[in-house]
Amino acid sequence: MIEQIAQYIIPFILFFIFTLGIIVLPIKIILGALSYRWKIITAKVVESSLEEHCDIDSSRKKYTPFVKYEYYYKGNKYTGNRFTYKIQSTMEKTTANFIRSRFSPNDNIEIRVCPTHPYLSVIEHGINAWNFVGLVITFGFWVAVTHYLYPDFFKKTVDILNSYIKL
Repeated sequence: MIEQIAQYIIPFILFFIFTLGIIVLPIKIILGALSYRWKIITAKVVESSLEEHCDIDSSRKKYTPFVKYEYYYKGNKYTGNRFTYKIQSTMEKTTANFIRSRFSPNDNIEIRVCPTHPYLSVIEHGINAWNFVGLVITFGFWVAVTHYLYPDFFKKTVDILNSYIKL
């Protein structure tokens, strides 16, 4: 019984994670691409630190810079901490510290703000190729897990599409 549960629980959890990735990654890609056209304004750094992570495959520590900033847009005050929409890997401490050192508390920095949704802001605008690579990999794993959980899913989907298209 436990084997049967484990046979479907793990793939179902993976299915959920990859489905979430298929939703989140395109949103990051769209927002990152749109951020090129967002309004450039000045913000004040409130906090600057390093976030520590442990590699899954080793005990080595990796880091990402964390920058919290405040800004005013059309008379309203907002707080943001989005550094970039680009997919970034964690880094060695010296590299992350170098990036973080550019953002000291009380420094004024340039950020980009979405004019229609001013709570959306970013320090480093744009996207990179890793956004698309991540999406393709996530979609590939999603297809594999979906096929494992629902072997007839794709066949039934094609049959339904063919019934509508009848050439």
